[in-house]
Amino acid sequence: MSSFVDPLSLVLVIGGALTLATIQHGLAAARAALDPRLGRTDPADEAAAAIRLIHAADAAVTHRGLFAAETLEPQHGFLRAALAELADARSVSSFASGMEVLTERAAARERLPVRFWSAIADAAPALGMIG
Repeated sequence: MSSFVDPLSLVLVIGGALTLATIQHGLAAARAALDPRLGRTDPADEAAAAIRLIHAADAAVTHRGLFAAETLEPQHGFLRAALAELADARSVSSFASGMEVLTERAAARERLPVRFWSAIADAAPALGMIG
């Protein structure tokens, strides 16, 4: 095997690509891209949890008032922030604008791993030629 692959060169190529991607996109992107849970969540399960939470929030708000929405404890951070936004909103438009901000932040977090792996894909061939 060592006649086909030089282990030191392989380590340099992989390490160099990871280092370049981390420099370009930061440690948060590296952590997000290398997270072992990445790709293991089921969107259908998350959607079902969100629907259950909406029904629970509706029941709580109907029976105890708007501030009861904050007493619910969703596991997902986005849903937790959305409930806090709902409880703190002064009007429908302020809630809508707050949700737009939350949605954009969530989308930006979801794009981090994609950008990180794209940077590795861009850097690896050049580093492979050097290796």
